[in-house]
Amino acid sequence: PEDLFACSRNNLLSSKKKDHYWTIADKYKIKTKLKEFPNFAIQGEIYGPGIQKNPLNVKDKMFVVFNIYDMKSKRSLDYYEMEEVCKKMDLPVCIAIDKGD
Repeated sequence: PEDLFACSRNNLLSSKKKDHYWTIADKYKIKTKLKEFPNFAIQGEIYGPGIQKNPLNVKDKMFVVFNIYDMKSKRSLDYYEMEEVCKKMDLPVCIAIDKGD
């Protein structure tokens, strides 16, 4: 059985098809990092070449986290909690326009 899942906006994606979702998961070692936080699900955004015309003109596909859901407590972490977990996981966080203070 799978122990890491990747989803697009509308679909569960097969790990057998090595698309940019799985390339990012490997690049950022997400499966390994989630072993320390098994109750968390990460939502993020992939950007870069070949994605929505790459308006930031980055040279490589990149990833930022915008939400972490705690499946045990059934809630999304607030921005500051998410930022702290991402720091521990060494994952980039999206720039916040409003942190909900």
